[in-house]
Amino acid sequence: FKQKTAYEMLCRDWSSDVCSPIFDFITAFSAIIACFNNAGPGLNEVGPASSFALLTDYQKAVCTFAMLLGRVQIFSIVILFVPEFWRK
Repeated sequence: FKQKTAYEMLCRDWSSDVCSPIFDFITAFSAIIACFNNAGPGLNEVGPASSFALLTDYQKAVCTFAMLLGRVQIFSIVILFVPEFWRK
């Protein structure tokens, strides 16, 4: 029995939100991974030769939210290395 991490559950749930009749799971999953992890372009319909323009407004909102949470995660790690943070 493998216990799922919060990261795996988050990516799977958001990917299901981005899935639609025109997008397969690989496209949706790679879109979420690309947004959340600063990983660059996704695969298939959101790959390097295409863009996120085909997504609906709701799907773009989910990806935007994932991107914002990904940035917050990065900044919380980066702030640990800022000397001014530790001087206060």
